[in-house]
Amino acid sequence: MAKKAAAKKKKTNRLRDLYGALEDQVRTQLEVRRLAHKNAEARGDAAEEIWLELLASHLPSRYRVGKGFVIDSNGKESHYIDIIIYDRHFTPPVFSDLYVPAESVYMVMEVKQELTRANIIYAGKKAQSVRRLFRTNASVVHAGGVINQPRPPFRIAAGIVTYKSSWDPDPFGTPFENALGALTDNQQLDFGIAADHGYFEVKYEASGSVVDRFLKTRALAAFLIRLLNRLQKLGTVPVIDYGIYSKILSP
Repeated sequence: MAKKAAAKKKKTNRLRDLYGALEDQVRTQLEVRRLAHKNAEARGDAAEEIWLELLASHLPSRYRVGKGFVIDSNGKESHYIDIIIYDRHFTPPVFSDLYVPAESVYMVMEVKQELTRANIIYAGKKAQSVRRLFRTNASVVHAGGVINQPRPPFRIAAGIVTYKSSWDPDPFGTPFENALGALTDNQQLDFGIAADHGYFEVKYEASGSVVDRFLKTRALAAFLIRLLNRLQKLGTVPVIDYGIYSKILSP
């Protein structure tokens, strides 16, 4: 009987357990930092560091995670961005990782304590400030020669990361969808997480937007795995054209 009972014992999934432990750890860190800092700005800075450290430790080395401004060859710059995922192999930063060339950016994220309508719209405006920048796109030179028709720059992905949702008990219901609907095309958010409530991903189609939701117990795993999947699909960033950037050398 003991052998039969052992045979029927549910097998554990080590990968699921590891992501579950990581999720508990991140939620605890966010809650502790939130309680430890009475000042809203200090809470925001503390949460920002948690998300930056999480992403830096889980993304492949080809990606760099930072914060600062995105700038283009015309000298125009974005709003301050809490999280920038960018390429460092082909496009080094302009100034000490604080100013990142527009060509190198894969995605941007806004960090907030709560998922609210106001914060969604604010994050959308931050995304717009990046997407409106000009990106050069040079030919690709490789061992076999030159590719004369560079791939068009992809749409920079944008998201929002928070500790919790203000819409409880339905964090991703109608009010949430209405907030997404208030965003213009250039402000659209592609994904987001409220660590204590769940993860969402938005697909924008001609007929409208479709929201995929992941429960609280799978939120962080969904956030990391789906983010990696999105980066895979984006491929490689545009090749920066230093010939265009060199126009700043003119008197």
